[in-house]
Amino acid sequence: MAVLAGLLVLIGARGRRRARAQDGMLAGVKAGATAGAVIAAMVTLTFLAVNNLFLDIVSRQHDKRVAFAASGWMSMRAYLTVTQLEGALVLIPVLAVVGALLGLLGAAISRQPPGQPTQPRAAR
Repeated sequence: MAVLAGLLVLIGARGRRRARAQDGMLAGVKAGATAGAVIAAMVTLTFLAVNNLFLDIVSRQHDKRVAFAASGWMSMRAYLTVTQLEGALVLIPVLAVVGALLGLLGAAISRQPPGQPTQPRAAR
């Protein structure tokens, strides 16, 4: 978790440094939120693939068997898929918000690159 948090802070800092001057801290927030949502989606897709490709192994896990038996579902594959997708409905927005907050932290501690003005120039 600490490594993931550190990476999201770095992504926010990098987002601020690569953005236009007028975007400033918002660029770090956007970068962190996007990275968080992408990470959550990839985790969900990975679990969906593992659960379906290795169903015979996954279906032997005690916690999965107990939860499936109590659920009333007829198909373990369908049960695992639906519960994983329901979890994604929570995981993706939550990790996007966490990514946005850590991206804001990264943008706050990041400095503007040397040659980039802190304020946009007025038209001449």
